[in-house]
Amino acid sequence: MDQLLTADKVSYERFYRSVFGTASIHLKIGGCLLLTGANGAGKTTLIKLLAGVLRPTTGTVSCCDQHFVGHQLGLHQELTVQENLHWYLRLWGSDLGHREASQKIEAALARLESIALRSQRAGSLSAGQAKRAALARLFLVPRCLWLLDEPFVNLDQVSIDLLLHEIREHCAAGGGAVIASHALGLADLPRSQRLKLPIIRPKLQHQSVA
Repeated sequence: MDQLLTADKVSYERFYRSVFGTASIHLKIGGCLLLTGANGAGKTTLIKLLAGVLRPTTGTVSCCDQHFVGHQLGLHQELTVQENLHWYLRLWGSDLGHREASQKIEAALARLESIALRSQRAGSLSAGQAKRAALARLFLVPRCLWLLDEPFVNLDQVSIDLLLHEIREHCAAGGGAVIASHALGLADLPRSQRLKLPIIRPKLQHQSVA
């Protein structure tokens, strides 16, 4: 089976109004899909539907194991970065001992050059540091699909380049990614596809990518 993600005629209504019309997505192994569109077009809503955070009004979504990193970073503000990542490992059912888990966490943070953050309390981090700490979860437990909502916001260029490299490597190794982004273009990920969501007026529209 080469499909990582299938969304069939998915729609979502808010206050009886369609957010983005309908969308159909078929993402294969190694694929990367860029969700683009103006503010309010429904990029965040669609990626939350793909992640299972929201339930579609119509249509169906089927995907492999996935990591979702959205605007809400999911960091406990009173815990250190290392404690947050230990908590996520336990949440995902890891049976690693403390030493092995700490080594895995350091390796994950190193992927985005963030080892120095491990002892800092999450609530003391800058916006960019908090984003890198949250993105480190991608490397703790392997998941075939990455769903990333504006992952480059608040990152400096060095961090953006590191994350782009990791996305390319993840897809080349047989994974896939769906990325909602204002900043990213096809030139940044040359094998990617694009789905641009329109601002919906009264008439529904259907968008499809395969």
